[in-house]
Amino acid sequence: MYQSLSFLISRKVSSFTRKSLVLNNSMAAPKKVSCFLDRNSAQLMIDQRSTAPERDWVAAALEYPFGCGMNLEIEVEDAEALLANCILHKVKIFLDIEEKWYRRDAELLDVRQFIVMDPDGYFLRLSQAIGTRLVAAGL
Repeated sequence: MYQSLSFLISRKVSSFTRKSLVLNNSMAAPKKVSCFLDRNSAQLMIDQRSTAPERDWVAAALEYPFGCGMNLEIEVEDAEALLANCILHKVKIFLDIEEKWYRRDAELLDVRQFIVMDPDGYFLRLSQAIGTRLVAAGL
């Protein structure tokens, strides 16, 4: 089972993240299947399930979609260029590109973002920082 899982992880990373999201696979652990993806300063590690009970971090049944609505934000330099690459590789766009303001304490963050779903059902929100402004007094 683990060998087929390693093949699936490698195939999914190759066909989805490396081509459409232009991520680099920069690490593989020697005794298990791991994939360490990085793009600029965004990093994500994907591990194969462990056979050691103390390292098997599965909290519920593993059924598709594995992400169950969780979204991972990945900061990118050029959201529009990345979106064009996703479209070129026929990646299904879950949320089309938009500009959105988010509040963080006393400031508002302006981002350009879009969302895709990876092959396992995780939402990847690709987000480009546009600017900031202070929240108006009293809000």
